[in-house]
Amino acid sequence: MSPGKKKLRMKNFIANGESLQLTAPVGGVTGGQLFKKGQVVGVVVADAAEGETFTLKIKGAFSDCPKIAGEAWATGDTLYYKADNTGLTTTAAGNIFAGYAQADALAAAVIGSILLKH
Repeated sequence: MSPGKKKLRMKNFIANGESLQLTAPVGGVTGGQLFKKGQVVGVVVADAAEGETFTLKIKGAFSDCPKIAGEAWATGDTLYYKADNTGLTTTAAGNIFAGYAQADALAAAVIGSILLKH
């Protein structure tokens, strides 16, 4: 910083918005799994037992995420998390917006890559 310049700080800044701190539900959570809280979808950073605090990444690109077989993805396709928690789909109706396909995925594939966007 240049001499004579003050560092500006926002008094109401909380975080950069890339992750949430949550409490693990019944059964706990596993690192790398997709997880939704309300209308927010993210990827769990590390395993946590029921009642423990865990970090949910809600921004970034992630591979090896479960996808619905039978759907081909093109990079940039809009993705939704299925309301029944079974994986990612290109079907909007009844599902929760999650982000965009980070890479192409064949219809036969059961995993894909996502760019989370909130």
